[in-house]
Amino acid sequence: LGMIVPQRLGGEETDLLHLGTVIEELGRSGAASPFRACAAEAGLVATRFADTPAAERFLEAIADGKSLAALHASQTRARMASAQKLGAKFVLNSPPRVIEWAAQADVLLVAGRLNDEGQAVLALVGANQDGLEIRPSQSFDNERVALVSITDVHVDRGQLLTSRPVPVDLLDDVLALAAVLRAAEVLGGARAVLDM
Repeated sequence: LGMIVPQRLGGEETDLLHLGTVIEELGRSGAASPFRACAAEAGLVATRFADTPAAERFLEAIADGKSLAALHASQTRARMASAQKLGAKFVLNSPPRVIEWAAQADVLLVAGRLNDEGQAVLALVGANQDGLEIRPSQSFDNERVALVSITDVHVDRGQLLTSRPVPVDLLDDVLALAAVLRAAEVLGGARAVLDM
């Protein structure tokens, strides 16, 4: 799971081309694997923006295979979780959204938009944290999906991946790369169908 994680944190620090090749082959095999959700989505976002001790511990845990993460983020502003500053903490909220591998993850990486400031906080929310509801759902393919609701989830500075909010436009760029890696998985599945 640590292909994208920097070497200094126990990962392989591979490039996106090699990561995409692995994901395409997983798609071709039809494997029900959290690899893309954890390594190519949550891991990619964390690797791009991480600058806190919590972020380094998170990436080390992914690289070691001790943590399975799912990403709760969207390029569509209206579908992003909201974040409100409350003293030294942030309060996250989001209506129910389908998130891949959320029911199996021990932590969700949540991108919460700060009102209309054009910025977002990136927070690590434990699977058992108060206000987080994860309901496994049925899917038409091998992916494991869950309906995730976030209601007044309080996160403190120790749960943040970044020391400051990140511009939503920069986050969108990284989410676009994650979408390309998702397309690689779909391409692998299409190749398998054509090989039949």
